[in-house]
Amino acid sequence: MAKVIYVVGNAKNVGKTTVVKHLLKEMNKICVTSIGFDGEETDTITGSPKPLVELKQGDFVLTCERFLNGSHFSIIEAVDENPLAGTVFLAQSILPTSVMIAGATPKAIEIASKKDCFETLIVDGALDRLVHAGFIEDAHIIFVIGTQQGETELQRSIERVLGAIQIPLAPLFVKEIFKNCTGVCGLKSDGTVRKFGSSLLDITISKHEKYEWLFVSGALLEEAVKKLGRTKLCISNPFSFFGNPSKFDNIYTMKKLQLDRVYVNLFDKLWLKDKVLNIVKSFGYDVCDILFADSQEG
Repeated sequence: MAKVIYVVGNAKNVGKTTVVKHLLKEMNKICVTSIGFDGEETDTITGSPKPLVELKQGDFVLTCERFLNGSHFSIIEAVDENPLAGTVFLAQSILPTSVMIAGATPKAIEIASKKDCFETLIVDGALDRLVHAGFIEDAHIIFVIGTQQGETELQRSIERVLGAIQIPLAPLFVKEIFKNCTGVCGLKSDGTVRKFGSSLLDITISKHEKYEWLFVSGALLEEAVKKLGRTKLCISNPFSFFGNPSKFDNIYTMKKLQLDRVYVNLFDKLWLKDKVLNIVKSFGYDVCDILFADSQEG
């Protein structure tokens, strides 16, 4: 099974694709994909220039059929259907080429990760799209920090991501009980499981009913955790929690993720550098300047 690395950022245009390009150059037996639209010359939302995703001969790509130049790739197989973008194919480059990577579904990523024709699968994608798309079990994370956010929002984003990585894995018996659950479900001490509804916003839990655990498959807000007191909460993946996980010790995750590296892109706000570095180091992580990755491309 391939090692899966998600490259995520605190905002758009922070340098995720620069990091992906660096990984493509330094690694062999690699596949690259994206759940968003990357590889076009300009960003489809902001209109700002975007770097092309360039592949070496022999690299693999997981993308939609309409983005593949048939003369540059050998098609391996159709992996899944994206209702918006069409068929998602796994292909191998037969010569050095550039490509748009877009539209991979969570199912396609999971299927591709089980292939033995490459060792590493890189997923270039926006964090909040991935929250709802889901993560592969035991996936690795590279976090890219940019300055598109204001100072307060930037701090919250960093605390949310780095705190999420440290959310503990739920006990095995809890994972087994909730593995096929959706919406909000409660587990009583006698083993009884109750399905409440699709969202915490839509349900009322009686004070007379005591639940050992609550499972939330969608987003979990900090305000909701405070209202639920000491009830143990289990979420589908650590980034489903929107808040600072470091404030709580009763949140658990169905999927544990690993942080490989943190990059910072602070070119235009160097005065923020010390603050960002101190926040990251307070969680026990080191920081790489994105200029390092950029300089390794030539």
